[in-house]
Amino acid sequence: QQARRALDQTGKDVKLAILVTITGMGIEEARKALDNAGGFLRKAIGEKTL
Repeated sequence: QQARRALDQTGKDVKLAILVTITGMGIEEARKALDNAGGFLRKAIGEKTL
């Protein structure tokens, strides 16, 4: 349920949906974090949790 909602909210962007779900970031904040991480999800998650 939560995963489907996140996918719908992010326009079916899987990495973005995962980042939003795991970190609790807003969509735009998560999009910027993912961009800053060069598209690497693990790096974007790591930057948020540091």
